[in-house]
Amino acid sequence: MLILNGEELISNPAKIILRAQEFMGLEPIIKESHFVFDKDKGFYCFKNLKTGEPSCLGDGKGRTRAGGGPNFSPKLKEDMVEYFKPYNAELYKIIGENFHWNEGDIL
Repeated sequence: MLILNGEELISNPAKIILRAQEFMGLEPIIKESHFVFDKDKGFYCFKNLKTGEPSCLGDGKGRTRAGGGPNFSPKLKEDMVEYFKPYNAELYKIIGENFHWNEGDIL
């Protein structure tokens, strides 16, 4: 089973795509050179393998942390982090990766 970090997919898509290709035993066809950062959107876009032109998500796609998402009270965030802390620690041990969900700023 392969578990990938969605935040890292946004910040470093090439690394995650290479990891997925490797996990599936595929020749790494999609590489870092196939991504270009779009400053206006704030996301990476994929370069078309045939034309080299960037292909980005439409204006209605993608997400931003600015002003979006649920607005939980600080107390609820703290309680949730504490409740899930042992479960997250066990998951991190099993998969060998820490997603830093126990740090409280994930919500």
